[in-house]
Amino acid sequence: MAARELSAEMVEELKDAVAAWMQMALDRLKKNASDKKLNNTGESIQSIAARMVATAEGQVDVLIDFKNSARFADYRRNVKYSSLPPVELLTEWVLGKGIGKFKYVPGYQNSPKKLSDQVAARRIAWGVAIRRYQRGYGRKKPWFAKLMYGPLIAQLIQVSRDTIGFTSTKIFEGNLDTEF
Repeated sequence: MAARELSAEMVEELKDAVAAWMQMALDRLKKNASDKKLNNTGESIQSIAARMVATAEGQVDVLIDFKNSARFADYRRNVKYSSLPPVELLTEWVLGKGIGKFKYVPGYQNSPKKLSDQVAARRIAWGVAIRRYQRGYGRKKPWFAKLMYGPLIAQLIQVSRDTIGFTSTKIFEGNLDTEF
């Protein structure tokens, strides 16, 4: 009976250790996604969540979920356009961002001529569209895979080994005390 209680104690200690690791991993993943500028709205970053499922036998599963948009940003492909990006949408984007955020209006850098905001935005949008067509998207830096499958998994393995090893030693010492 004493070994069974210690086994339940070991499972509880393992669950506590994995829960602490899971919270640390979530914090690091969200910070890394934010540092790598995963998105402008923050919706993908806020969708990062984790849950833990533990069995009485000591198996602990950690499930990390996030939106597919966050996964797409982790791909290593450099997307190339097969045709010119939509200039109308880019014009709206330029107007939303503000014409003052751009260094100059293409074709009118040294001209004293004043342009309307709509014309200037369209000229900037054409410049952005041509540049994206030539170069493609700037490649996003991976935010999940490199961090998760590198240091975070290693830390989880170390936490599990430390917890199980420490508790196994207590079980062994407990069994020695009861036999003698």
